[in-house]
Amino acid sequence: VGFTPGSAGVVSDWPVLTLWRAHQGAPAEAPDLRAAREALAAHRGEAAWVWRRGLRVELASLDAAEAAFNAALLAGLPLGPALDQALSRFPVFSFEHWLTRALREGWLAELRPFSEPT
Repeated sequence: VGFTPGSAGVVSDWPVLTLWRAHQGAPAEAPDLRAAREALAAHRGEAAWVWRRGLRVELASLDAAEAAFNAALLAGLPLGPALDQALSRFPVFSFEHWLTRALREGWLAELRPFSEPT
């Protein structure tokens, strides 16, 4: 699996996605920080996927299973072993849901066939 150029996963002890979203309004507007304050007060960490759609930066929230699966794929693990690893840690992980989301959001640049070493 090949992700689009510029793709990265972020897993943080801080609400990074909520903080980023709070500051995405028009430059003349004061940011709405209520959700960010609540997340900070609750010490809620977040996982996010960052990718480019053309020249625009996109961010999406990931659950722990999706974050682990994406990280395994980014590290170069083939699809089958990455899926086995995700399911061993997160039995409720749904590959079908992940694939539908990855295709809809444009996360994937290519699907490479796996070949056994000769």
